[in-house]
This record gives sequence, C-alpha cells and structure tokens, in this order.
Amino acid sequence: MARNAVNQAEADGILHRLVNER
Repeated sequence: MARNAVNQAEADGILHRLVNER
C-alpha cells in the first residue's frame, strides 16, 4: 500500500506540473 501511495503522489506531481506548464 505504501508503494501505491508513493505512485499516486508522483502521478499528482506530474498532473500539477502539466497544469502549471499550461
């Protein structure tokens, strides 16, 4: 489960980056 949380956090960071790049 911990790995899943880390994966979700990374995905969230990528999403935020994409939104910020816009």
